[in-house]
Amino acid sequence: MQSSLGQFLDEVADTYKNKPALMFKPGFKYVSWTYKRLAEDSRKAAVLLRQHGLQQGDVAVIWGPNSPVWVISFFACMRAGIIAVPLDMRSSQEFVDTVIAKTRPKL
Repeated sequence: MQSSLGQFLDEVADTYKNKPALMFKPGFKYVSWTYKRLAEDSRKAAVLLRQHGLQQGDVAVIWGPNSPVWVISFFACMRAGIIAVPLDMRSSQEFVDTVIAKTRPKL
């Protein structure tokens, strides 16, 4: 049984390694990330977050377009024990400022 979303992703990646987890269309062509690649990339990103000084319990705002990088960032936070605060790209600056003031993110 999983105790975190990172562990859940690892279990799913073990079962569905080469199946598409994400489909993204940056231009005219679709690009896919397999479950294995998503798990590996999020693991590497979690290490980078730690190397940049973020620790378990810290807060990170994820504010960007829907993309594989967004999903990888979210899972990286989950793996590192970092509290992810997802924001919609269409959020007003006033709303974003309020969220940042209330959550006091390190990133």
